[in-house]
Amino acid sequence: MKILVKAATLAAVSMIALNASVAGAEEITEFRIGILGGENASDRLRAYECLEQKSADLLGVPVKLFAPADYNGVIEGLLGGNLDLAWLG
Repeated sequence: MKILVKAATLAAVSMIALNASVAGAEEITEFRIGILGGENASDRLRAYECLEQKSADLLGVPVKLFAPADYNGVIEGLLGGNLDLAWLG
């Protein structure tokens, strides 16, 4: 499980870095991640606390995790600008 979480963290941080370089001059004050998975919302949030903390440390801004009820919730969050990253694992 630790290896999977480390790989997930590395992948997410890579995407964050890519997104930050594309954004260029925009300064972020908060980074929001939507997470899908097979568990209930509270279990998902608990399982990804390490991603939240590592991302916050690397970005230097607060990171918030969201666990929408379904795929549509994540897509709507991305399209509406309420999420910066989606973890669809």
